[in-house]
Amino acid sequence: MRVDVRKRIYCTLLTIVGFLFLSGHRTHAAEKPPNIIMVFIDDMGWGDFSCFGNTAASTPAIDQLAEEGIRFTQFYVNSPICSPSRVALTTGQYPQRWRIGSFLASRSANQNRGIAEWLDPAAPTLARMLHDAGYTTGHFGKWHMGGQRDVDDAPPITDYGFDRSLTNFEGMGAKLLPLTMTPDGKQGRIWQDAERLGTPVTWMQRSAITGGFTAAALDFIKEADAAKKPFYLNLWPDDVHSPFWPPVDQWQEGKQEKYRAVLEAMDAQLAVLFEHIQNDKELKRNTLILICSDNGPEPGAGSAGPLRGAKTTLYEGGIRSPLVVWGPGIVAQEASGSTDTESCFAAFDLVPSLLEIAGIQHSEEIPFDGMDVSPALRGKQSVSHGPIYWRRPPDRKMYKALGDTVLPDLAVRDGNWKLLCDYDGQNIQLFDLQKDPGEKNNIAADFEKVRAHLCKQLVSWHESLPADNGQALAHQDMQKAQVGPANVTGYSLIAADGSKKTLAEVNSDGSVAWKVSCGAIHDLHLLPNGHLLYQDGWTHIIELDQRRQKIWEYDATSNGNSNKKIEVHAFQRLANGDTMIVESGPARILEVDSDGAITKEIALVIETPSHHSDTRNVRKTKVGTYLVAHEKDGVVREYDTTGKIIWEFDVPLFEKPRKSGHGPEAFGDQVYSAVRLPNGNTLIGTGNGHSVLEVTPAKEIVWKLDQHDLPGITLAWVTQVRRLGNGNTLLVNCHAGPKNPQIIEVTPDKEVVWTYRDFELFGNALPVAVVETE
Repeated sequence: MRVDVRKRIYCTLLTIVGFLFLSGHRTHAAEKPPNIIMVFIDDMGWGDFSCFGNTAASTPAIDQLAEEGIRFTQFYVNSPICSPSRVALTTGQYPQRWRIGSFLASRSANQNRGIAEWLDPAAPTLARMLHDAGYTTGHFGKWHMGGQRDVDDAPPITDYGFDRSLTNFEGMGAKLLPLTMTPDGKQGRIWQDAERLGTPVTWMQRSAITGGFTAAALDFIKEADAAKKPFYLNLWPDDVHSPFWPPVDQWQEGKQEKYRAVLEAMDAQLAVLFEHIQNDKELKRNTLILICSDNGPEPGAGSAGPLRGAKTTLYEGGIRSPLVVWGPGIVAQEASGSTDTESCFAAFDLVPSLLEIAGIQHSEEIPFDGMDVSPALRGKQSVSHGPIYWRRPPDRKMYKALGDTVLPDLAVRDGNWKLLCDYDGQNIQLFDLQKDPGEKNNIAADFEKVRAHLCKQLVSWHESLPADNGQALAHQDMQKAQVGPANVTGYSLIAADGSKKTLAEVNSDGSVAWKVSCGAIHDLHLLPNGHLLYQDGWTHIIELDQRRQKIWEYDATSNGNSNKKIEVHAFQRLANGDTMIVESGPARILEVDSDGAITKEIALVIETPSHHSDTRNVRKTKVGTYLVAHEKDGVVREYDTTGKIIWEFDVPLFEKPRKSGHGPEAFGDQVYSAVRLPNGNTLIGTGNGHSVLEVTPAKEIVWKLDQHDLPGITLAWVTQVRRLGNGNTLLVNCHAGPKNPQIIEVTPDKEVVWTYRDFELFGNALPVAVVETE
C-alpha cells in the first residue's frame, strides 16, 4: 500500500491525537467509541475466501466487506493451532506466556504435552479492558481456552470480561450443540457429553449453527444499541472445522466438496449480521468488523492458496491468515476496496490496535507482545511488526495428516526473511518470502550472516518462554520413526509395485536394502526361513533365498491351463511345505508340492467369471478352510476342505452409487482381501470400497474405517489388511495418489500412528507389502 500526502497529514494528526491522549484529553472517538466485531473462523485457509482467489467456492457476503474495506495479505496468527491462536488474539501476548501451546484437550493429554488446563483469568484480555472502559461485551461461538472433554472446572467465559456468552462444546457456559442430518434423513448428535460443561443447552443442526450464533449476536447488538452503549463482539464460527455437515439441500460427496459447501453456508449465515450493520446508518458509521481465521486449513479440506503447509505447521499455510477489515466510518475512504500487500503483523497486534481505535489507554503494567498497527487497520499507513516468532505445538513434531512429515520446531518472520529451525538451532530453513512466498527454495547456505542472526534471536526467544514437553514428545516420536527417502518409516518392509516394475526391501531408516525388477504382482510373502515368495507377472511364482537367489518357481500355465486365460493373484506356502496357488479364469484353488504336482484341487463358485478378477487375496486358515476375496462378485466366501461354502459376506455399497475407476473418486464393492482374526471375526479390505471392515461370524460390522476417517489421508483401493499384535490395523492404500501414504497403521480409535510413502521408489500401484512390525 502506498502512502500519499493525505496519509502523511493523517499521521501528523495521529501524533497530535496521541499527545492529547497522554495529556488526559478525550477525542470525539473516545466520546463515541466504535463498536467492534471480531469474526474468527476455525480452520480456514488463506485462500478460501473468493476475494482471496478461491474459484471453487463463493463467499459473497465477506467479499462485499472486502470491496468496501481492506484486504491484508500478510496477516498472521500466532500459532498454527486453535487454542494458542485464540489466546494471542485475546491477550495481545504470545500464548506460550500462559502455557498454552496446543489445542486444549483432556487433563491427561494437556499434562502429557506440558500445557495449562485453561487460560488463567488473571491474563489481560481485550474484552475486559473494553468492558472496564464502558463497553458491553459478548462472546458467541467457539471458545477453546478452557472447558472441554473432562476439564469441567474451568472458569466460565464471563470471567474473562464478557457480559454474555454462548459457546460450543469447548467452553463453559450456555452453548449450542450440533445435530446432524444426511440427505436420506438419518439424524445424529455429536459432542453430546459437553452438556455437562454448562447450561442452558440448545440443540440445532450443525449446518445452521453459525446462524444460531449470529442470531444471538444480533440480539446482543440490538440490546447494546437500545442502551446506547458501544459493544465488543466475538463471533467465532466453528463449522468449517471437521466434521463437515453441509445443509442437506447443498450436500456434496468428498471431504473437500463438503468443506466448500459448509464454507458457503457459513458465509450466507454471517451475511444476516453483516446486512444488519450495513442497513443501519449509525451502526454502519461507527462499527469496525474484522474477519480472519485462527490457523491454516486441515489438509484435504480448505486451501492455503499458493502457500506451503497447513494447520499445525509453521510454514506459511499454517500461520498466515486472510484478514478483511471493514468500517466505512473508521477506515479511510481512500482505502475502500484496497489490498494492503505491505503491512506485516499478527493477531496479537490487534489488541493494542483496537484499544487505540477505541480511544482507550491501557496500563503500562500490561506488557503486550503485540504493537499498535491501527494506522494500517484504518487504511492510513502500512505498518509491520518484526520480528514475529512462533513455536510449534508440542505434540506436532510429526503431522500424521501430512503423512508424518517431520516439522521444524520454531519460526521467525523478520522483514522479507523467514527462518525455521529446531529448538537447538539445527536443521535451518531460510526463505525470502518476497521472492518465494511458497517457501520452495531453502537459501540458508547462501546467507550465513542472516541465518546466524535470525537463528540466535529465535532460539533466545524460545528459551525465554515457559517450556512445554515438545522436546520430549519429539524424542519419543523420533525413537520409533526415522526420516526415510520421502517420508517417515520406522519399520522395515518389503513391497512391490508392478507399474514401477520394482520389488524392494526398505530398512527402518528409509534406506533401500536391495531392489530387483518384477512384473505384475498382487501377493507377497516373507517365509519363516527368510525366503521370499512373490510373483513376477500374472502366472509366474518365484521363491528367493536369503541371498535373493531363485531356488523355486511355478508356472501357472501348467497343470492343464495351456492356452487358457489365467491370472494368479494369491498364493501361500503351507505348513506341510506345499504351496497354495489360486487361479482366476480356471476358478480353482490348487495345492502343489515342491515339484509342482497337484496334491489338492478345489473348485470355486464364481457368479461373474473373469480371468483378471475372479479372485484377489486368498488365505488358508488355521483350521484348514479357505477364505477367498471374490473381487468381481464383491463377496468374501469361506470354503471347507471339500469346496463347500460354509460362510459368505456380501460387501455392502452402503447406499452409494457405483463409479468406475481405480482412484479415490471410484467406488464399488470389488473386495480385495480378507483375513480371519483370532477372535473369529474377519478383517476385510474392500478394494474400491475405500474401507476396512471387521465382520463377526453373524455378519455384523463391528469396526469400520472409511475413506475420509483419517485427517489429511484419503483411502482409494484398499488392498492388503492385517491386524497387528498391538491391536492396530495395517492396510495398504493403492491408487490414492502421491499425496497419500501407501501403507498405514491405524489404532482402533482411528488414530494414525505410522505411515509409509515413497513415490520415487514405488508408485501409485503398490498393492502388497510385508511390514516387520515386531
